[in-house]
Amino acid sequence: MNHSTIQQIRAHSNGIPLIGKTKDFTPPTPERVTDAVTEGRIIESYRDKGFKMDDFTFTQEGMSAKQAQALGVVTGAYYPLTLIKAVQEPDGSLTTYVHEITGHVTKAAPASNKMGDEVTWKVDGKASTYKLTINGSVVHDINLQTQKVVMFGQDLTSKFIDAVS
Repeated sequence: MNHSTIQQIRAHSNGIPLIGKTKDFTPPTPERVTDAVTEGRIIESYRDKGFKMDDFTFTQEGMSAKQAQALGVVTGAYYPLTLIKAVQEPDGSLTTYVHEITGHVTKAAPASNKMGDEVTWKVDGKASTYKLTINGSVVHDINLQTQKVVMFGQDLTSKFIDAVS
């Protein structure tokens, strides 16, 4: 059985590729938030409450403290990050994922402290914006400030925002 395989991940900050190898990356996960509705019901139902995003993380091997500082990877800094992922599909074709994130770094520190190991930085953050495109098609596009929510290509909020503008 053939499976899709991540062949390469590359992190960019302010349009500049980060030095070293991106070892792993977890994008923010958009989620619809619901609330239970039970009063006067035999079977519990739910109502939409809104949306949220999980934190993002990535680990960068070979990045020095000086490079991290120069690229803005410091706790509390507003941080633009683009991660591009190349995936080989079972049929041999290539799929490109582009994750564009802006937000605040909440933790940034060397992850490895063993003699002889390459310096590896682990960075965690909270996203203010997140856009995922796969082969150029928008999958998610979320902006906390404008309250724009596109999930799985569906615009879920513009009609509400436009109605009160």
